[in-house]
This record gives sequence, structure tokens and C-alpha cells, in this order.
Amino acid sequence: MEVLTTSAAVKQTDAAAPTPNAVILPNLTSLRGIAALLVIFFHYHLFITPLITEKTSPIVGKLYLMVDLFFILSGFVMAHVYGPAFKTGVSGRGFWTFIGARFARIYPLHLLTLLVMIGLGLTANATGATSEVTRTIYNFSAIPAQILLLQGMGIQHEATWNSPTWSISVEWWTYLLFPFIALGLAHSGRWSRRLLAAIVAAGYAAVLFYFQPRFWAERWVLLGIPANVPYPMHVLDDITGIGALVRCVCGFAFGILLYEAFRSSRTRALVAPGYVFAAAWIALLGLWQFKRLSDGGAVVILGLIILSAACNADWLSRLLSHRVWRQMGDISYSLYLVHLPLILAFWIVRHLLVAPDPQAMSPMGYRFTKPEGLAGLAALYIAAIGAATLTYRFVEQPARRWLRTVL
Repeated sequence: MEVLTTSAAVKQTDAAAPTPNAVILPNLTSLRGIAALLVIFFHYHLFITPLITEKTSPIVGKLYLMVDLFFILSGFVMAHVYGPAFKTGVSGRGFWTFIGARFARIYPLHLLTLLVMIGLGLTANATGATSEVTRTIYNFSAIPAQILLLQGMGIQHEATWNSPTWSISVEWWTYLLFPFIALGLAHSGRWSRRLLAAIVAAGYAAVLFYFQPRFWAERWVLLGIPANVPYPMHVLDDITGIGALVRCVCGFAFGILLYEAFRSSRTRALVAPGYVFAAAWIALLGLWQFKRLSDGGAVVILGLIILSAACNADWLSRLLSHRVWRQMGDISYSLYLVHLPLILAFWIVRHLLVAPDPQAMSPMGYRFTKPEGLAGLAALYIAAIGAATLTYRFVEQPARRWLRTVL
């Protein structure tokens, strides 16, 4: 999920790093913030209380695809910022400096939130605030994989501890491929882009029709759910193992291809108007609402949204440049990592204050009234934005600067 879009991030690249492209794409910073807020809404709906039923609107249930937007956006921005640095070759020093910069960006906050989650797990065990769900999340045998950024690689079937970091794990390993993809595209013709596009399409098809059904079938067995209870089929919601890695690599590579399209003035002219961005969102939400869009089709529309935002310079750009959206973009990585610990902390506090809980649902969540649910969502947003602002300022930025001096 981690991407580099802000001017501050570009300025923090040290002199030894591959020379980055200093031209920033501020609209993408704001887009990243919007996506992070939608992920929080999705997890609140999943873990706390459903504000909208599936029958009323299936849109909320599709917001897991915001992670795919992050993957695509990450590939696009890496191609923009670092692609030129690998046009002439991939040296050992250049590769290590690039990977070191990525490590400095993602690891400090991941480690901090992991320690917080371990504290929550110990507290939950001590207070009895556990359930089948929390026992899956608080898997102490999974801590080594978390430390080594292997939590999304299928060692455990479910996403453990700070669950959203499964995507950080697979994106970290995808970074290893980027310099070589950038080098290959720089020294080959149009055929290489067509080949990469074919590989991306095949990879997404493999996730949709092979890896994801197997992942969910195994999940049903592990959770003891009867075979006659249906589970999602042919969607991109695969969060650990080879399928999760392929999902990330395909999104990242798609983002790189979108950046190749972005370099064309003809393409920029076609997608730059703000109405293209607005129409893409309307199409995405409308087709989701009427269940007329596959996840593969949604990925294409997400790509159009990113491309349009990157090219835009009219009213949309002025809207996305508002300081609120820019701030959400700057702290989006922190928002992504701090919100689930806040949700699980609420579970513990709720258990201590209300037990037995008449509003508890199985296997997780609560039967809150609509006003209670909306108030809870507002409280989560306030807490997450406050905590993310602090971790961005006092953890992300100083830790990144320090690590870049030692790596």
C-alpha cells in the first residue's frame, strides 16, 4: 500500500540514492488519502457494525479493492519517481539504495504497530477478551513472519496481527522486481509492454479463477463452516500466499504500464478532464451497486481513475489540492496501519465494560443502532486521524531520515 507521492518524500531522498524524478504528482497524494479512508470504512463495517446491508448496497463489500488501487498507484509512482534511475542499468549500490529507501519507508511504523498489537494480544488473553477471530489474529507463532515481512506469503493462512500489513508484506517483495522491470521497458520496444500487459492479464485471471477459490475453500475448512454455505468466487480477495503475491505484482506492473501511457501527450489529453475522473467513479460505484462489474473490470476502472488524476489540472486538481485531502494523503500509510489496532483496542474495552454483551454478533461485530454506528465511525475516524498524524510526524519521518543515514 505504501507509495511515494509527496514533495516531502522526494526531498528526503539522500544523495547516494538513485536520482529520483523531482516532478511531483500531488493529485495522487490526495487520492491515496481518500482510498485509506475508504479502507477504514470497510474495516469498521466488517469488524464493528454493518452500517449498510449487502441487500441495500453491495458497494461497501467491494472496498477491499482499494488495496488494489494502492498496488496500482504504487507501481505508477515508483515508475515516475525511480524509473529514470534504472534506465541505464541496475548496479548493486543502486539496487541496495533503492531497497534501503523502501525499507526505511515501510518498516519502522510496521514494527511499532506490531508491538502495539502484541500488547493488545497479551491484554486480550489476560482479560478474557478473546474469540475465535482474535485467536486467529493474535497468533504468537506468526510473529517471526511479521518481523521478516513474510506475513503475506502464506505461512499462515489468515492475515495475523495487524491484518492490513499482509499487503505491505507482498509489496515489499514486489519492490525487488521493480528495477529490473524498469530496465527492461527502457531497453525494449513496444512488444515488451504488450508482453507485460499479457502477463498482468494472465496473472489476474489466475487469482480470480484459481488462487482465490482455493484460498476461500481452505478458509471455510479451517473455520469449520459447512460446505453448503457459499463463499465469494472469482474475486480478487486473496490476502495470503501465492495468490496475494500475484495480485500485488499484477497491480504494481499495471501501474507501471499506466505510467507508460501517462508519458504520451495524446493519452494525457484524453483522460485529463475532471469529468473523466468523475465519470470513472460514477461507473465504478454504479456497476458495483447493480452487481454488474467483475473485479477484473474494477481494476481497469481504478487504473483509469489513477491515470485521470495524474493528468488533471482543472477544477478536480484544485479540489484534490485542498489541504485536508493533501494531509490525508501524507498520513495515509499511518492511517492504514493504525486503524485496526484502534478497532481491536475497542473490542477489549467493550469486553471489560459490557460482559456478557447483548449486542455482540457472531463471529464478530455488534448490533448497534444506526445512530450508534455512525457515532462510532466518526469516533474511529477522529482517533485514527489523530493517531496517524502523530505517528507520521514522530515515527515515520524521523525513523526514515535516521535509517537512510545507516543503510
